[in-house]
Amino acid sequence: SLTATVYAQMTQNDMPFVYVPPGCFLMGSDPGKDLQAQSYEQPQHQVCITKGYWIGEYTVTNAQFIAYQQATGVGVTMAATLNPTQRVPFTLTPTNCQAASSTPNQPVVCVSWLDATAYANWFGCRLPTESEWEYAARSPASFIYPWGNTFDKTKANTSEGGPGKTMPVGSYESGKSWVGAYDMTGNVFQWVNDWYDSSYYGNSPKNDPAGPTSGTARSLRGGSWNSIFNYARAAYRNSNNPVYQSSKLGFRLVCSAPV
Repeated sequence: SLTATVYAQMTQNDMPFVYVPPGCFLMGSDPGKDLQAQSYEQPQHQVCITKGYWIGEYTVTNAQFIAYQQATGVGVTMAATLNPTQRVPFTLTPTNCQAASSTPNQPVVCVSWLDATAYANWFGCRLPTESEWEYAARSPASFIYPWGNTFDKTKANTSEGGPGKTMPVGSYESGKSWVGAYDMTGNVFQWVNDWYDSSYYGNSPKNDPAGPTSGTARSLRGGSWNSIFNYARAAYRNSNNPVYQSSKLGFRLVCSAPV
């Protein structure tokens, strides 16, 4: 079950979650099976998620993020010298962000890890760990993509077949993951909680890995509307400074269960 506060947030913000049961999977890439495997996705290793959790059925939308700003009066971390309602860093203009995502049901973009974490804390949940995100994306069968082992440009918003900007969340019904989570790949890269370490998989614990205890960059997952198929693989990892913002970058939430 979830706390009454979190359940109320889900209802008030029209944010559905899907349940991910405990289980084990192969995290990372096997270069013998995935020709796109990268060194920082290796070695492939067994990971077990020992407790079930709830993950956002969709990434957080513009409407949901604006509701948070209106409820809290919070501006945006990197936009202190700009209008506090603009979700843009110094290197972007509002036009960059709005060109990629402007309607209420498109994913919020141009949010930093700090902003995503602040939203998650307000909601009563958190960002997923890399292992939670990857497990929800690829299943105990450890698929390369959320739908299977073969790329299909009709199942995700990537540069191969997308419109050159974000699509409303949930637009790719046939591309949802085994637990029913949409856009686990494509549309927007997603912040996760972990500090990034390219060699972490070499000493990652088997059960519930939470990433390094410190670092300089936070991990990103999922690929985006402007990414090629290589970045759409469920094992693909990327990272950036926690204050980084981009028109290709958003986030989704995880709520621990049971509470």
